Amino acid sequence: MENSRRRSVNPTVGARAFLDGPYNPNTGLMGDGLRSGGHIPSSEPYTALGYAYLGNNGSGPTVAPAVLAVTGGNAIVDWVVVELRDNTTPTIVVANTPALVQCDGDVVANDGVSALTFTIAAGTYRVVMRHRNHLGVMTLNGVPIGASPTTVDFTSLATTTFGTNARKSVTGAFRRKACGRVMSPSTAR
Repeated sequence: MENSRRRSVNPTVGARAFLDGPYNPNTGLMGDGLRSGGHIPSSEPYTALGYAYLGNNGSGPTVAPAVLAVTGGNAIVDWVVVELRDNTTPTIVVANTPALVQCDGDVVANDGVSALTFTIAAGTYRVVMRHRNHLGVMTLNGVPIGASPTTVDFTSLATTTFGTNARKSVTGAFRRKACGRVMSPSTAR
């Protein structure tokens, strides 16, 4: 892999994305019905669904009740997974971490405010965001990621993504991950 010879600087990613299901085009925000109804699990749910994390970035992170008490644009909508993939062979996941998505689309660490930090070498990676009820989305090209937070805005038309119709257009300006009942990594309905 092309990134293996670079020094580790704990690269950070600040991502943005809207989920189709809770998105409200009238407010430009996602609804937080899962949070307000007490349905967001306090620990990441993907391990129990069979998702495997690399290293110690995954299974086990929890979210404090104070994070779930936040309301407004920074209220938590749900857990997601962010992956960094090899730029040359994007089927290879080189790092991944559970994260939280907020009503305003910010994707943050389990403390509810921080960018996501990965324990790998700085380099150029494809960035992927996955959610259990939405189709995953991946950048079309590699993104240089280093010690300074790199923003990957999946809500922006300027961010190109892999595949055809990987995002759903909303009023021609915003893009969001399309809903889908995801059965396995290779099957969606």
